[in-house]
Amino acid sequence: MNETFRRRHLPHWQKPNACYFITACLAGSIPASGRLSIRQETARWVGRPPVDAAARKRRRQARDRLAFARHEAWLDRTPGVCWFADTRLASIARDAICHHAGIRYDLHAYVVMPSHVHLVLSPRSSWSAGQGPASGRLGGDLGAIMHALKSFIAHECVKARSLQGAFWQSESYDRVVRDERELEHVVRYVEWNPVKAGLCGRPEEWAFSSAAGRCDAEEGRRS
Repeated sequence: MNETFRRRHLPHWQKPNACYFITACLAGSIPASGRLSIRQETARWVGRPPVDAAARKRRRQARDRLAFARHEAWLDRTPGVCWFADTRLASIARDAICHHAGIRYDLHAYVVMPSHVHLVLSPRSSWSAGQGPASGRLGGDLGAIMHALKSFIAHECVKARSLQGAFWQSESYDRVVRDERELEHVVRYVEWNPVKAGLCGRPEEWAFSSAAGRCDAEEGRRS
């Protein structure tokens, strides 16, 4: 089956049997000043004279890396919203992520940060769009998985804190992890994120991360 592509504001690729690195941010986690700064820094990549295909690809990749790095800097150091700093809400997110591990997806790594969540997962072909075992459809549809996960977390967190307004940023960032070497890199990035942000000294000290205790279907189903 061919890979599929969808776009709203962010590009989204889906491939059968793929592994994804996903970032889901809280609504308002990057303030207006941060969004403006990121746009200004990446604007220099727009409007350059046409170049050959290989150079365009390199330029696009460099631009995307810059934008991601700037987003991460704002999320880690100066977030506008950080609901998951409340350990009750962080626990809700962690438990929801673990609940379907080994059923809807294979979970390679995750972390719940104060302003966002990182996931590294491979959708399982046996589950499709919240309908149980797949029946002739693209099993383990990433969009359906993330919609269900984010909806549940938002509902439970809003109820726990009587929050108002949107809980999540409208879109998540996702990209395909191409090979084992890249998988090792993104897993390390995810699990060291709390250390990089100055929240702990070692990855395993952060309670809301796969580094503190990996979860599978049995361990993740918490009541």
